[in-house]
Amino acid sequence: GTALQYTGQTSEAVVAYKQAVERAPQNTMYRATYGLLLGLDSQFDQGAAELQKVIASPGYKDTAGYTNLGWIYRSMTPKKTAEAVTAYKKALELDPTNEQAALGMGWSYSYQTSYDDAIRAFHQAIQIEPKTAAEAYNGIAWCQFFKKDLDQAKAFLDVVADNELHAAWVLFLTTGMRRGEVAGLRWDAVDLDKASLAVRINRVSAGQGNRVAEHPPKTK
Repeated sequence: GTALQYTGQTSEAVVAYKQAVERAPQNTMYRATYGLLLGLDSQFDQGAAELQKVIASPGYKDTAGYTNLGWIYRSMTPKKTAEAVTAYKKALELDPTNEQAALGMGWSYSYQTSYDDAIRAFHQAIQIEPKTAAEAYNGIAWCQFFKKDLDQAKAFLDVVADNELHAAWVLFLTTGMRRGEVAGLRWDAVDLDKASLAVRINRVSAGQGNRVAEHPPKTK
């Protein structure tokens, strides 16, 4: 299942993990991953239901279940951002060094337009793990943009002018592209002569362990 997931075969990974869960139903690690994979396969309700069972297991104190559940809640349509924030807070309560939970909480707050809370969560992620700075500053810049704090957004772009991800941040703030769409951008989708690009892939990382999957982009 893990090998299938990391090679982009999400649906096949779901089938494999389902078999693992059926053979070892008490293994909450398998079930937490299975729930996340259901979400990555766009089976959000089923994934949330599985993860709810996981976190309801007696004595369960693993952050994976809560982090994965938070991702599903903030990724489904319609988003359940309040539930996502609650899940991420529980993950951070269990492990204050869980940078993925802090990042996820930042995005969840931003989706419910609680931009100041989102900015605090993104800064928390950077404090926990400086390697998250790229995604966290992306989130911070978006929050400043939506707050109409354009001076701060421009100041951010000036600060990261020499960063290797500067072009990505410019795309975020000038095109409205989702971060997964920017991450999935390939050179064959870019036409420099016409100053245009095509959005064809949505590349996302999700849940505990930052698993990566690619899907067609959302249509709206």
